[in-house]
Amino acid sequence: MHNKLLIVIFLLVIVFITGRVHALEFDEYCQYNEAQQDCSTAFLDAMLDAANTQEAIILSEGSQYHFDNINTEGLNLNGVSIIGEGENKPVILTDGLYLFDIDDLLVKNIKVNGIHNGENDTEQGNTLMLLGTRERLNKKNNITVDNVEFENAAEDLLVLWNTQNVTITNSKFSRSGLAMRTVSSVGDPNDLRPRGSGLLFHNVTDLNVSFNEFYQIKKVGVFLDGEDVLDENIKIHDNYIDLLSDEKPTQRYGLKGGAGIYLANSINTKDVEIYNNRIINYTMNGMRINGSNIKVFNNSFNFSGKCGETDNSVSQPLVGMAIKAHYLINAEITNNCIQNTHAGIVLESWDNIMNIIVKNNHIFGAKVDFWVDDQEGGTSSNIDISDNVVGNGDGESESSGGASSLLILLCLWNFLCKTKRDV
Repeated sequence: MHNKLLIVIFLLVIVFITGRVHALEFDEYCQYNEAQQDCSTAFLDAMLDAANTQEAIILSEGSQYHFDNINTEGLNLNGVSIIGEGENKPVILTDGLYLFDIDDLLVKNIKVNGIHNGENDTEQGNTLMLLGTRERLNKKNNITVDNVEFENAAEDLLVLWNTQNVTITNSKFSRSGLAMRTVSSVGDPNDLRPRGSGLLFHNVTDLNVSFNEFYQIKKVGVFLDGEDVLDENIKIHDNYIDLLSDEKPTQRYGLKGGAGIYLANSINTKDVEIYNNRIINYTMNGMRINGSNIKVFNNSFNFSGKCGETDNSVSQPLVGMAIKAHYLINAEITNNCIQNTHAGIVLESWDNIMNIIVKNNHIFGAKVDFWVDDQEGGTSSNIDISDNVVGNGDGESESSGGASSLLILLCLWNFLCKTKRDV
């Protein structure tokens, strides 16, 4: 019995030692684990070693590291893992963590906090953390962000350029757009659009965004900026997005954000599933969906309870549209629950909207339940709006299907025509 116990203890020790052998302790590269001094050079050294040895970089529990700016562009690394220990996540304080040109990248169990993000600060650029590559035709592959907290960005919190096989999961995105930077809309210099999204993609294939939380986002929670590139095979599901801020109202949206999930205004996004998301406190859209082969189902808009229960907890005034599209081919919008919003589902064609199924959605208390219209020379065809439940603000059913709601729209033409086109 004694010998067996010794063997078990020996094996456990071997397992522990073996697990630690395949890791690089970052404290051995930089001793300033209370953010006393900049550790940028040490972190670059650790990433080079990690790529050469395929060992993970371990950040110790409860530590804080100061990286002024990190940029790995042009290093063309492969197989880098950055992992925080313990429940008390280590914190990286930075004005730019640009992990560029890295294949097989894992970032897990850490916090990334912006340092300079005030209205007069210039140290932090337009992205707190940037992954991927500038090479549009040579995407970076296998990128995972798991259980990471992003907070305090001058503009966007996390941006990915030209990537494939990407997973963003179990992470938290808080307080984007704090520098209050703006850009004027095309054709109207007085229409200032806030900068500052939570999670932004440009040219991504095979993407899974799931089980994340978004808070106090000035512009868009999840933004696929695919106007001039092709984004495809996308799944966005089981995320919680609350766009209400408690400080710094923007000129365009006030204390609420622009949109929860936004697929850019083009047909370039395809093969998308968006489901089981809860989105509250949007000013423009809960979702802007554009592209082809899009399925939107089982999402909740502007309430926190069950679908059939009235919820008045969402911040007033009740504005915006739960789901809106301008370029859409072959789409299904089903089993969504919408409350506390001005308009439910809006299909306003700027080019071509066709082959759309809108069924089994519940819309309570909207001024406009469904809107179908052609603008800018656009066309729409083969749109099936049926078997939906619409009701008054108390959740009591008033009608089924979309026919009665479409009649109401004629009286509200002026309101929707004044709605701005983009966020």
